[in-house]
Amino acid sequence: MITWGISALSHDAALAVVKDRQLVFASHSERYSRIKNDKYLNIRLLHEALAYGAPDRICYYEQPLKKLTRQLYARQWNTAGRVLSNYKHELRNHVNELGVQFGYKVNQINIPHHLSHAAAGYYTSKFREATIVVIDAIGEWETLTIWKAEDNKLTKLHS
Repeated sequence: MITWGISALSHDAALAVVKDRQLVFASHSERYSRIKNDKYLNIRLLHEALAYGAPDRICYYEQPLKKLTRQLYARQWNTAGRVLSNYKHELRNHVNELGVQFGYKVNQINIPHHLSHAAAGYYTSKFREATIVVIDAIGEWETLTIWKAEDNKLTKLHS
């Protein structure tokens, strides 16, 4: 199975390719576009990732609609509007365009933001077991989570 993990449409767009549970490629768009903090996935980055095979699924680094509820609760009207617009138009179109351009249907999964951080820390480390603490000012609702990592599995212990 080939999974693409993407972060895009906010800042520092990036793409990682995981093939059969092994990280085989990762890069940032700004390395291709030469635009600092580029928020869009660069077409050359996509072509390089495709060298490892077409993705069976694409995992996006947050749950935009859950994030939207937090922003509405905090009365962040301008920011919430951008998130909804990005999700409804840019993100869906961005992912759908990948499928159209490269000739396949893409299955998209939205991953909880803190799980994305925990996974990045664990799966790029040499440790089989670990305790992971994620402290992030902005996620969906969480700002601090604690995870147990063992045998390639992450379990949230505290939020």
